[in-house]
Amino acid sequence: MPTFPNAKYVMSRIDHDHWAAMAKKPDTEAYQVNTYNDSVLPIVEAKKAEFVSGEHGMCGCLTLKPTPGHTPGQIRVDLASKDRRAIFAGDALHNPVQVPLWKWNSRFCENLDLARKSRHTLLADCAEQGALLMPAHFAPPHAAYVKANGDRFELDWDYDNVRGRA
Repeated sequence: MPTFPNAKYVMSRIDHDHWAAMAKKPDTEAYQVNTYNDSVLPIVEAKKAEFVSGEHGMCGCLTLKPTPGHTPGQIRVDLASKDRRAIFAGDALHNPVQVPLWKWNSRFCENLDLARKSRHTLLADCAEQGALLMPAHFAPPHAAYVKANGDRFELDWDYDNVRGRA
């Protein structure tokens, strides 16, 4: 059953359809089948899922944006509040080394070229917008700002130095 029975679960249509099909294939790894059947299928069966495709705005402050590569329909979440921005990267980045070495993929990326392109776009957007990068997998301090110099990116962990950014 869904963890939050009164919630609406917003998810990528592309990713959902991909993993639903994978869960039915006999050669799919057990952990992938079990993840879908345990954590996603109950939400769909309870009619709590809202499927989105492409860019999708929510609540006036959140925008879901396609970030394919790690999975076919991976999305990121962009948050805008007053004059501040943050970008929740999901699985587009797994390690801080993937910021300066943004062409490096994890072994779990399904489409290597798309993963690189999505990671580059995400990092360029963070730098251009002054958005706080909020990756899912970085160790403390977990989040940083991104500086760009052409196609080169670096992390700025000094929050005191960047608090005035929009």
